[in-house]
Amino acid sequence: YMFGNIGIFEPNDYSDYYYQTNILSGYSSGLSGNVGFGSRLSPFAAVEGTVGYFSAERGSDKASAVPVTIGGRLILPHPVFEPYIGGGLGIYFARLEEQPFPGYSGTDDSDTTIGGYFSLGVDFWLNPRTALNLEGRYQGTTPTFTTKAGNSFDLDMGGWELNVGIRINF
Repeated sequence: YMFGNIGIFEPNDYSDYYYQTNILSGYSSGLSGNVGFGSRLSPFAAVEGTVGYFSAERGSDKASAVPVTIGGRLILPHPVFEPYIGGGLGIYFARLEEQPFPGYSGTDDSDTTIGGYFSLGVDFWLNPRTALNLEGRYQGTTPTFTTKAGNSFDLDMGGWELNVGIRINF
C-alpha cells in the first residue's frame, strides 16, 4: 500500500527547567505531512517506510525537520474501519533559523540525528482499495545546533502531529 497525509504540527510546550534542555518555546503550530509505502505482513501487522516533514515558527524564526523512518503498525482488522498503533525509528534532517537579538547571536544551522515516532490512527475504508486516514503522531528528536557565535546546544524538536490523508492498496 501507499499513503499520504497532511496536517498540523504542535511543538512541545513543557518546561525546559524540568527536562534541562532547550525547547521550541513560543513557537506556534506549523505544517506536517508524510508519504510512504507499506506492506501488510498479516491481517494484524504491517511494516512501512515514510518520508515526512514538520515545522514550527515564531515570527521570522523557523524550525523544521524531514524524518526518513522505518516502522510498523499493529492493526485491529475490520472491513469498515481499522484502528492501529504504530512506531518507528529513523534519520531526522533538522534545520533551525533564528534571528539575533541582544545577548543572542542567532542560529542558522542544520543537523542530522536519530529520532523516532509513535502513532495512533484509524483507516476508514471507502472501498476495498481506498481508505480515508486520520492519525495522531508524536515525533521525537533532539538535534544539536550551533549559534553564529559558536555555542552548541541541544534542541528538543518533539511534538504532536494531527494528520488526515488517504491510503491506497495495490
